[in-house]
Amino acid sequence: MSIKDLTVRPLKAEDVEILDRYRRGYDAAYLELPHGMAGAGLETAIVEKSGKIIGSLTGIHAVVCDPFIHDPEANGVDVFAGVLMLERTLAYNAQIGGAIDSYIAVPKQLKAYIEMVKRAGYSETCENCVIMRRPLVPDVVPLIETENTLNAGNE
Repeated sequence: MSIKDLTVRPLKAEDVEILDRYRRGYDAAYLELPHGMAGAGLETAIVEKSGKIIGSLTGIHAVVCDPFIHDPEANGVDVFAGVLMLERTLAYNAQIGGAIDSYIAVPKQLKAYIEMVKRAGYSETCENCVIMRRPLVPDVVPLIETENTLNAGNE
């Protein structure tokens, strides 16, 4: 099989029943679609081979809030209020632009911070997944991880 044998097309109404059956039969994880497969702020694309559906991927217009950088000596109440105010401002602006969800990445070891964002209305999603990033435009600021890796080689 080759990628040239595959075609991509938009979702059709008759695809929804098939895709719903596929996702409900996936035992390894819950494949949630809380907003459905099509509508304002989301789109599903279908990949086929010889007219048979291989799979789908749903893209949503979302805002991802990450990272929250703050003074380590700041008062906890100020930190909570600050992150909530910033998140609400960014989410509001993104919603005006068509976003339908807001995501926030929190390192697992920051348990108190996780509880804080849960109180702000977030819930855990994509259980046991690794959140990965692919820039759609070039990065303009070097990653600290890359700097640290390069500096470690010079020691």
